[in-house]
Amino acid sequence: MTETPDDRRATIIGAGITGLSAAHELVERGFRVVVYEAAEATGPFRHEAVDVGGMAATQWSVPRPAREDDEPSSTRPPFFVDTEIWFEPKTDDLSDEAKSALDGLREILRQNPGFHLRVIGFVDESDEGQDGLARRRAKAVAEVLANEDSKLEERLHVEDGDFAPMTTRRGRPRRPEKRRVVLFRVIQDLVPGEHGFRFFPAFYVHLFDVMRRTQILDERIRGGARRARRMGTPTRETVYDRLRATDRQEVRRAPSARGHFVWPRRPLRSFHEALRLGREVMETLGVPTADAARVHLKLFQFLTSCEERRAQTAELSWSEYLGAEPDSPLAKYLDMASSLLIALKAKDADAQTHGTITVQMLMDQLREDERTDSVLVGPTTLEWLHPWRKYLELQGVKFEHAKVSRVDQVRDRTFELELDVSGRTVRVAHRGHLIVATGMKTARALLEHLSTDEESDRDLRALAKFPIEASHPTMTGIQFFFDCDPSTVIGHTTYLDSAWGLSSVSQPQLWWRRRGWWDGYRGVLSVDIANWDAVLSDWNARTDMDTEFDEFVAKGVWAQIQAAAPSGTSDEYQDLYPEYRFFHLDERISRAGHRADPAGYLVPRTGDWKLRPGDVGKTGRSRSRYRVAKGTLVLAGPYMKTFTRLTSMEACNESARHAVNAILDDMELVMPRCRVWSMHEREPEDLLPFKALDEALLRRGLPHFVEILDLEDTVESVTEIIRALGGAKTGGGNDA
Repeated sequence: MTETPDDRRATIIGAGITGLSAAHELVERGFRVVVYEAAEATGPFRHEAVDVGGMAATQWSVPRPAREDDEPSSTRPPFFVDTEIWFEPKTDDLSDEAKSALDGLREILRQNPGFHLRVIGFVDESDEGQDGLARRRAKAVAEVLANEDSKLEERLHVEDGDFAPMTTRRGRPRRPEKRRVVLFRVIQDLVPGEHGFRFFPAFYVHLFDVMRRTQILDERIRGGARRARRMGTPTRETVYDRLRATDRQEVRRAPSARGHFVWPRRPLRSFHEALRLGREVMETLGVPTADAARVHLKLFQFLTSCEERRAQTAELSWSEYLGAEPDSPLAKYLDMASSLLIALKAKDADAQTHGTITVQMLMDQLREDERTDSVLVGPTTLEWLHPWRKYLELQGVKFEHAKVSRVDQVRDRTFELELDVSGRTVRVAHRGHLIVATGMKTARALLEHLSTDEESDRDLRALAKFPIEASHPTMTGIQFFFDCDPSTVIGHTTYLDSAWGLSSVSQPQLWWRRRGWWDGYRGVLSVDIANWDAVLSDWNARTDMDTEFDEFVAKGVWAQIQAAAPSGTSDEYQDLYPEYRFFHLDERISRAGHRADPAGYLVPRTGDWKLRPGDVGKTGRSRSRYRVAKGTLVLAGPYMKTFTRLTSMEACNESARHAVNAILDDMELVMPRCRVWSMHEREPEDLLPFKALDEALLRRGLPHFVEILDLEDTVESVTEIIRALGGAKTGGGNDA
């Protein structure tokens, strides 16, 4: 169907990475875009009401007051005061309603010790001629609020603020009679918690593309246009410029164990060097020579397999594909390597996904890029998500704070959304296309009552049938805050022997702004916890029943990190951590020790690829194969089929592009589609003759040429290939 520019409307449910990516692509193509998000903003951006970024968003919190036993404690949510005290013109007299509100606030303050309040008085034009009235109003409020409580009085700081803000915290215009007011601002040290550290490998081509197109706004310089005057002026800097390269990945083990090493994550000089490093790592971990040779050979086989051949490996796990025996040194190595590849488990992940990502991580070190792995130069929301939102708002995207609780089809191509807005149920008619950019579980709950009888409902049917519970383990993180910055490698560390599957990065050494005593901390160690089954098993078996869950997790993580502290003589490894002051556990994890659904992520298990919604074809240049259901509805998210295949921010962005392309195709619009890259196409051109040979063999029903030549059972032949490719030695390893 062909539509006019007036029909270019889109509503997006969810302001995570998927929703923001879809909004970006649509608004740049002339669409009017509205994004609904249920999460409420907090921390320094609380006045914006809506939080963006989903699981990637920074979780702002504050340290708890020091405990009497001097034990480290967890952070707690920020404390905010929404109370406003209004006045009649030219007076500082408090009404009975105001006094009642202050009585309630007084009790809240007593229940939250440790916080101080700025009490700020304001005047407006009707108060003209009343010098000092703003401060007198603030003082009158403080006196009633303290109610002769000297300790409470010490926590109140009176100020005059001249003229009140023109908008409320929700961004709504403040009515004139509400500008003669006393407002409250909490004095607190906000610290940046995270779901886990943000990791940007170089193969994130889709995400980097949109980051390069997201300009930073200078809110101090107002432009000529009305919107620019209000929001700021675009600068030459983009959010991509706020990434900093990390050059190493460290693997730590217990001092008694073998295998402590640092892997360089920088562009390598040759494929030979990559093979040599891989061999040295396996030797260090005690992987037998025959197993090491088989890994190299199977990786070579994967690299030289055509796309159709690789698709057949989706029914095998990576461990099965490589022939790793359970509990063998090779299996241990694969567990370590998998943890470096964004928490994949070699025994669970399908071989096509794991092999594809392994190849990309290898290629990252062979491409002539400026960086291999990257992290942000500060907290995620501050350095990336907030600037992204501001840029989208400048382009015309509207963000609405509301939870979409139901999507109903009224008639063909028309939907109604049931919204929960501050506890009120509101129904709004939907015009244009609708992108459901939530997590898989939320999407199913929203849409499961819709019929799926039409051929165009194929993606909805797949969503309804997918085995969600079996594929959504929990992966999340904890942050430790220190008085000084821990000295670690400038990169990521994996704790190979940790029972809970730990990996970490010391963040502030990579941040632009240096911290001081005024921040409440100087160092932050962000730790990802991949094995929550082990965490919950240990929690249920605990003997100290008085321990709170978050403290149990913190102590357990810290003990496992300390168990891997190096004890050798090399100065390079004498970087022991100081004791932490306080910690922050991902707020999505229930304090009762049960998983919270939002922390789950979809694992690419064997055999589930064909069950996922969506389709992507063979190359990134084809038209989208995501389906527009009911004439208007499109699914998007990392659970959809993508070339990336792995649940990640990259998959979120790619899926959003497929969804937008589906809309453009449905509307038959003559405009550029979103660029989509296939990982298969980004591999070295030198491999194309091998892939062409394998494709010809596959068409004739023959196996890969590695199997035809029976190389896998001939270690000597394999070793000769390794020597030819990388100058590898035949010795090393443990053949016992």
